[in-house]
Amino acid sequence: VSTQSTGGNHVSQMAEAEDDALRAFLQRFEDQLRDLAKEATGRAGATLQAVLVQLREMEPDMLPQTMVQCVHTLMEVTFAKEDGLLEGEFADDQSYEAVMQALHAPEGWTAELGDALDVELQLPEELLECLYWRRGALGFMRASTVDVARVTAGQLEEATAQLELMLAVRGSKYDPDQTDPCGSDNDVGFMLERGLWTTNHALACVYLGELFLMLQELAPTEEQKDKAVHYLSIYVDACERVLTAQGWNADRAKELLEKTQSQ
Repeated sequence: VSTQSTGGNHVSQMAEAEDDALRAFLQRFEDQLRDLAKEATGRAGATLQAVLVQLREMEPDMLPQTMVQCVHTLMEVTFAKEDGLLEGEFADDQSYEAVMQALHAPEGWTAELGDALDVELQLPEELLECLYWRRGALGFMRASTVDVARVTAGQLEEATAQLELMLAVRGSKYDPDQTDPCGSDNDVGFMLERGLWTTNHALACVYLGELFLMLQELAPTEEQKDKAVHYLSIYVDACERVLTAQGWNADRAKELLEKTQSQ
């Protein structure tokens, strides 16, 4: 009897601990959503307000879906802030850091909610790809806009890491040995073989080329030079084969590529 009682108490304690973990997550999640809602307007604001009203009464199995909905809303809200940063030429570092912190929040939400529910959670790949892109592209935009003295190697490395993660999400999923999903469109097949699933993937390559060259200026390594050449080459090839006909220009990328290869 004593053993059974101890076992029952142990199960009860585990259940209480899980409930406590979920309550703690919900409190932090609710606080962050409330802060986000203060700056949201229109549809985004309405979505957040509706979630805040329902959050405490939701069944736990509804929380992952709700969190994904909130990630979409977060990206909508931060997009407007990014526009403001670009228009202001990244004059305010505090605002830039706040946007970056917001864009990094979703993986933390996922991990914490997964722990609280004792399940393995991961954001959908399309959302992860978008988050990587937004963080990496914003890092590139700032680095290419502000004075070089305001850019650190760490910031450049973070931007390159995010863009490489973005390329990796779908980069390995095209198998040219299988039936061509593009039919007879050789240009599309050419792009997919190089991991260029969207025009953002092409932009990510030229951004990476420039970021690695910026890193070369701060702390030169052969690996950074090789990566710069690799990504710039992909971009130049894509422009010459496909994108120039759509109005894209690879002149700067070609210039950087030739200069780097001659060094």
